[in-house]
Amino acid sequence: MSNAGKFGGGGGSAASSASFSSKGGHGQRGAVRIIYPTPQGQSNTTTIIDRGLPLIPSPYGGGGAGDVTSSSAELNTYAYVTDTTTSSGATSLTVNSTTGMSAGDVVFIHQTQNAVSSSDAGLFEVNYIASIPNSTTINLVNATTNTYRSGSYNTTNQTSTVTQVVASPAYNNLTLGQLALAKQWDGQSGGILFLAAKTSFDGNGYYASAWGRGFRGGRGNGVTGTQSVGYAAESIRGHLNSTNVANDNGGGGADGTVNAGGDSGAGGGHAEAGGPGTDGASPAPSGGGTIGSTAMTQIYFGGGGGRGGDNDDRTFNNYTHPDTGTETAGSTTWSTNFSAYTSFNPSWGSQRHSSNPDVSHGGGIVVIWSPSISALRATARGVPGMGGSGSGEKSGHGASGSIYIRTANNGMTVTDMTVREQTQGTIDGDTIGKGGAGRIRFDIEGGTSYSGTPTTGTNGTLQVNSV
Repeated sequence: MSNAGKFGGGGGSAASSASFSSKGGHGQRGAVRIIYPTPQGQSNTTTIIDRGLPLIPSPYGGGGAGDVTSSSAELNTYAYVTDTTTSSGATSLTVNSTTGMSAGDVVFIHQTQNAVSSSDAGLFEVNYIASIPNSTTINLVNATTNTYRSGSYNTTNQTSTVTQVVASPAYNNLTLGQLALAKQWDGQSGGILFLAAKTSFDGNGYYASAWGRGFRGGRGNGVTGTQSVGYAAESIRGHLNSTNVANDNGGGGADGTVNAGGDSGAGGGHAEAGGPGTDGASPAPSGGGTIGSTAMTQIYFGGGGGRGGDNDDRTFNNYTHPDTGTETAGSTTWSTNFSAYTSFNPSWGSQRHSSNPDVSHGGGIVVIWSPSISALRATARGVPGMGGSGSGEKSGHGASGSIYIRTANNGMTVTDMTVREQTQGTIDGDTIGKGGAGRIRFDIEGGTSYSGTPTTGTNGTLQVNSV
């Protein structure tokens, strides 16, 4: 098996290797031998006794979950790391809960936020669960290639440092029977859809979606009178109550100055910066910044859209169409436009925009690993900007997130794949800041060939690697 460094992002060489009994051929049942360094630098060997689990072929998992047609939207199990630091070379992770995870699962480890060192946010790797000795410990087949930090979670106005673990059953053949959807990011885990299938993945006409499952849009201050302040959106550093300025890749909010007219938040950023909002008293909220690179050695959520301010009490009616920038009535068109890749439908009508947390989220991350991928529909776009009529507060667009695929040469057919931008537009004359485009990466074994045309938008990126 290739070492873990080949399957990660941003890290160095692997500190351990896994070797497998050749008895019965590739992917057959047997014992897993893990070789890792002792503190004295000598090799030590642990043998995991055969428990009827298939051996893990590199890199798509062992197939022990069998042939499955999905019957629910959320297919992953999520946990967050509780240790402050997990050093590279670690062979186990301490998490909040292992409920729902099993030995043999394939896991995507991701540094989702890092307020201590934002340059480390986005580090990732794919690994495999060797065993689960208790309710908070995961033993890994391969040592980690990166150092991960965690332990500060974004549940209020604060910076955050979070590493999460997303587990996929080790499917043999996986066919989607309905929309597959990442869990909504909640400040501790979620936002990532990760599917691993040893033999094949068939989209079967359904989306693999992280649409709007990434960093959350800006909060409001909850005022129900005439001065509602909008705050900046969430980013790789957390979710802060600041106005006008961007929060890293999260769009800036507007302060809602009394008698200055309604204000709109700025868009989130990713492969490109988000667009500015408007503020009747100036300065205009600034868009979320650009993060990451075309190579996608680190993988990110899209930044959320900033929240608009208000000097009136208005209803929450409309959104800006993400493809055209036109103002669109929400209650009559939302489900028609977006139900193929989201289960979220805002509560339209008479309410304070600032009291609704489910607006302008950035796109999350879709990761699919299988040597044969057919009829693939995947999206990681952000939620469009929303707002009220009149001078009601309006939010900027969320930015698009990331899609990462590993497959075999000529093994993938793309039906629809998009991380395009959310187009700048207006609601009742106020600018709805553009949500930046996202990024796509393909790792293709033995070549660079696939069928279909991914959509990255004007400034999104596509990286195709032969591995």
